[in-house]
Amino acid sequence: MKPGRLLHLDVFRGVAAIAVVYAHLAEYVFFPHWSPDWQNVAPHLAPQLEWGHYRIERWMAEIFRRWIDFGRVGVIMFFALSGFVIHYSISNRLKRPIATFAVRRLLRVYPIYWASLLMALGLAFMGWMPLDPATHWGQYLANVSLAQEWFGVPNVLGVYWTLEIELLFYVCCGIMFALGLMQKPGWRFLAAMGFLLIALVTAIVAWKLNRRLPLAPGLSLSIMFWATLWQGWIISSNEACRRLAHLGLVIMLVAMPFITLIGYNPPGEVLSGGEGWNRLSTYWTALLLFVLLTWSFRGRSWGPKPLLWLGTISYSVYLLHTLVMYAGEASGVMQWMKRYPPTVYFLLVIAVSIALGSLTWFLIERTCTQLGRRWTPWERSTGKQAD
Repeated sequence: MKPGRLLHLDVFRGVAAIAVVYAHLAEYVFFPHWSPDWQNVAPHLAPQLEWGHYRIERWMAEIFRRWIDFGRVGVIMFFALSGFVIHYSISNRLKRPIATFAVRRLLRVYPIYWASLLMALGLAFMGWMPLDPATHWGQYLANVSLAQEWFGVPNVLGVYWTLEIELLFYVCCGIMFALGLMQKPGWRFLAAMGFLLIALVTAIVAWKLNRRLPLAPGLSLSIMFWATLWQGWIISSNEACRRLAHLGLVIMLVAMPFITLIGYNPPGEVLSGGEGWNRLSTYWTALLLFVLLTWSFRGRSWGPKPLLWLGTISYSVYLLHTLVMYAGEASGVMQWMKRYPPTVYFLLVIAVSIALGSLTWFLIERTCTQLGRRWTPWERSTGKQAD
C-alpha cells in the first residue's frame, strides 16, 4: 500500500478539527440566544449577547449545534479515524511492535498535551482562566496523568475527555495485540460489540436511576474497534473484515436509538426529549459520513495541500483552540470585534488557532515524532514507520 492512498484521511482530520472549533464558538456565542428571554440577561453574565441580532449566524449555529452537533460529529470522526489507522501503528511488520507502539504513541499524545496544560496554567495566572489555589492545584497535577476523570478529577479543558478515551483505546489494543487477539477480525468485532453492550447497559442503568451516566466511552470505543474492521476491508480487502464490518455497522445503527434515547432523555421523556434525538442524529451522521468518505476515496490519492496541512496539525488545533477562545474574551479582543459580524470573529479565532497549532507542531510535535524514531532504533532497518 502506498502512503498516498491515505492522504484523504488527513483531509478528513482537518475538516473535523475546523468543525469542532466552529461548533465550540457557535455554542459559546449563540447558546444564550436560544433562550426566549435572552434580551433580559445582564451583559456581564453573558458578554457575547451583543451578537444576537445576526440572525443568519444564529440560524447556522442552530443547525450546527442544536439539530445535529457537528462539533461532536468531528470528534466521532477523530475516533473512527484513530481506529482506522491503528493497524499502521501496531503491526506484526515491526520487529518489536508493543515497544515501538508504546514509545511513539506516548510521544505523540503527551508532550503537546502537557504544553496545552502549561498554557492553561499560564492563562490562569494572568486571570484569563479561573484558578482557585485551594482546589485547582490538585486538579492541574492530576491532569498531568491524562487519567484524571477515572479518579473523579475534572478536566482543566473540556476537550481532554477525548484524549482519555483515546489512551484507553491504545491500552486495549496493546493488550489484545500482546495476547494475539488484535490480529484476528473476530476478536476485534467482539471488542466493538462488547463496548457497545457496555454503553447499552449504562444507558439502561441511567434510565432506571434517572441520572446522567457517561455513555461516550462505550460508544466511542465501540466505533474505534469497528473502524479497525472497516479498514481491513477498505484498505486490505479482507473478506472476514468486510462481513464483520457490515454486520457491526448495522448493529450499531440499530442499537444507538436505544442507547441515546434512554440514556440522555429523562424517563418520562424518552421519545420527546431533545438531547437524546440530538445525540442520535449526531452519531448516525458521523458514522454514515465516515463510511461514505472512506468508501468513496478508497484506493485514491487525494488531498489539497492546505487541508493536508490542517490535518497534520489537527491535534494541536483541537487542543489549543479553547485557549484561544479564553484569551480572546479575557483580552478584550472579542468585545472589540463586536463591531463586525460574529463570523469575522470566528475566522479570527480559527486563524489564530491554526497559527498556534502550526507553531507547536514545529516546536513540539515534529520534534517528538523524530525522537520517537530515534528512541526505537530497532525499527530503522525495516524501513517501516509506525507514527
